[in-house]
Amino acid sequence: MKGDFSRDTFDPQKNFLRVLMQQGRVQLDADWNEQVAILLHYIQTLAADLIGPGGGPEKIVNSDGKLVENFKILLPEESNSKENNKVTVTVDEGRYYVQGVLCNNPSSRPFTFNNLDTETTYLLYLDAWEQHVTALEDDSIREKALGGADTASRTRVRWELKILNLDKDNGLSFNGCSKIYENWNTILSHLSSPNRGLLKARLKKPEDNTPCLTPPEARYRGTENHLYRVEIHKEGKAEEATFKWSRDNGSIVTACRPGPGENVLTLDDPDGFSANQWVELTSEEQELRGEPGQFARTLALEGHELTLTEIPKPPEISADEKWPTKIRLWDTSEIRIEEAVNGKEDKPWLGLEDGIEIQFQKATTDSTDSTHTYRTGDYWLIPARTNDPNGIEWPNRSSGSKDVPPEPIAQPPKGIQHYYAPLGILSHNNDNGSWHITDCRRCFPPIPKFVIEN
Repeated sequence: MKGDFSRDTFDPQKNFLRVLMQQGRVQLDADWNEQVAILLHYIQTLAADLIGPGGGPEKIVNSDGKLVENFKILLPEESNSKENNKVTVTVDEGRYYVQGVLCNNPSSRPFTFNNLDTETTYLLYLDAWEQHVTALEDDSIREKALGGADTASRTRVRWELKILNLDKDNGLSFNGCSKIYENWNTILSHLSSPNRGLLKARLKKPEDNTPCLTPPEARYRGTENHLYRVEIHKEGKAEEATFKWSRDNGSIVTACRPGPGENVLTLDDPDGFSANQWVELTSEEQELRGEPGQFARTLALEGHELTLTEIPKPPEISADEKWPTKIRLWDTSEIRIEEAVNGKEDKPWLGLEDGIEIQFQKATTDSTDSTHTYRTGDYWLIPARTNDPNGIEWPNRSSGSKDVPPEPIAQPPKGIQHYYAPLGILSHNNDNGSWHITDCRRCFPPIPKFVIEN
């Protein structure tokens, strides 16, 4: 979440139950946010334990007061057209839990899938994730009584219906819903790589390793506290994927629109922007699709008019989609990822600034097990503190000797976490030339009915 936060302190491994405020103490955003995260983790874990990887009520009462089947995938008659490589389905109203995360669907949503093969069976599955929402995405968050101030931000659950090829060529030739659930872990490995990258962070090691001396270059040299964000830009494997970083958690962003001249954008809020900066041009639709934006370099800022060296061509977008609509400040453009073998110094550490260094890691020396697939939007956070003798907050492994500094521990990304659940199987009936959906939802009755029948 790219917000103006001091740090993100929630760690499920610590098993904290609640946050206790104390009198006369300074109140920080991190404490309040951790309390919410603790409660949310408890509720979602409880729902996942009771419901399983995915499930929902059998029926619900919709907005019209009618009893309807919950979150069912419907195949309208017009989808069974002669254009067999294209199918449009709708997801009915309802609510469905995906690994404990509640997905709401207040009204039927259509989804169209193109380039389908009538000889192939497809899995229709739910992809859910948490989206950070600021006043830039929802203006109602602003407090008009305070002059339109952007006080707190929000998050919400976003979900999409997606499709996966169940083909024997990719090892997913499973027939029937029961086989889908039996082999769900195998399917998950195709939906999202279990190895999404590892990162280490440290302060630059001194050139002179004299014991008991701490030279200036071994400390965080910044004059202000920052929350550094390292985020994957272009996805893929090492040597192909790229990353970017920001000292302010990528929180400096504003809406933009075409300006009065060539390569000029008009910014809603120019604070934080100036000449000779790296900016990313994007849109909300592009971010929801999990696509990276386009980088550009700033030349000059006059009032609300920002001039760039050039405005890059937009990616492939629909004709009615406006682009760019957002401009976000980064402290670098995209940098290619190189991985070091974990525990070895076979790749150089990359310096960010003020003594902070990072290094991407392979999990093991086994080239098969250590293959990482980096995903656009995945990120790591590095809090840097001016009055902390350690300089940065990062998990370390003690060396057991006061003369040997601790070794930073490679960490997986903090997010963005995606949650998946099967909903149906889409197949083609060559005899009558139509598509068919097998319902794979897991539905449960109300508790009184369940108790009576069991």
